[in-house]
Amino acid sequence: MRPNSHSPLNYALFLLSRRDYGTVEINNKLLDKFGQEEADKVVDILLSKQFLDDKRFANNYVKLKAQFKGKHYIKQKLSFLKIPIDIIENALDQNYPPDKEMESAIIIGKKYLSKKDGVENIRAKTGSFLLRRGYSYEIVKKVLDNIF
Repeated sequence: MRPNSHSPLNYALFLLSRRDYGTVEINNKLLDKFGQEEADKVVDILLSKQFLDDKRFANNYVKLKAQFKGKHYIKQKLSFLKIPIDIIENALDQNYPPDKEMESAIIIGKKYLSKKDGVENIRAKTGSFLLRRGYSYEIVKKVLDNIF
């Protein structure tokens, strides 16, 4: 059931019931539909009631994406969502230790390899795949040395 479109607060709560949002992201959605003044009021209410929290959002996002993506990818996506860089760095430090990134990259690299039997330049293609997933060059190099 869709919320009453005449109430910015109901609309925001409807959006938040479906998934978590960063402060700027929800503000932009409200701004498009209701204007600056209403968007600011609703965001202030949501922040005061702790329905919005950029730190919580960043921590949850890192935990979710850490299984499949590298730190560079996650940092870029959170920056795109206008999460402050200090919050992003803190969330990555707390929820994505370097050994976890290496472990994740090895699992993803091996899975990629299992689907590419007999392909030419498989080492280079695996490296490119991992780089596109947001893993650093140093991690990719270690992973390639590990699995080849």
